[in-house]
Amino acid sequence: MLRNVDYLTPNETELRILQGLPADDPTPTLELAKALQAQGVRNLIVTQGEKGALVLSESDMFEVAGIALSRDIVDTTGAGDAFNGGLAVALAEGKSLREAVRFACCTGRLACDKIGVVPALAHREQAEQLHRTIYG
Repeated sequence: MLRNVDYLTPNETELRILQGLPADDPTPTLELAKALQAQGVRNLIVTQGEKGALVLSESDMFEVAGIALSRDIVDTTGAGDAFNGGLAVALAEGKSLREAVRFACCTGRLACDKIGVVPALAHREQAEQLHRTIYG
């Protein structure tokens, strides 16, 4: 089934579970990501919270650093959903995978500023402003 997956975006815990391991398994994330990608996933993006994201594609491997802001993280409940929404928008608009993951990191980080999933979702202009501030 994984050979039919264009984009898979597990967090580090989900990555371990997908490999049949306990959520707290100490195996390095990169090692597990390479093993999962070898099963056929074309683009694997492992979200790593404040550390950002690890990306393995058919032709590249890179990391996008997490976004440190002066304000505290309030609630991470919807961060993964916001990340995926930002990733989908950027890819649909024709952005490169690297740019799409950067934008997704912005939407994911902004979702941590308020309590609750829906109230924390950023408006497009907020995400674009953060992206410009961080990446130029």
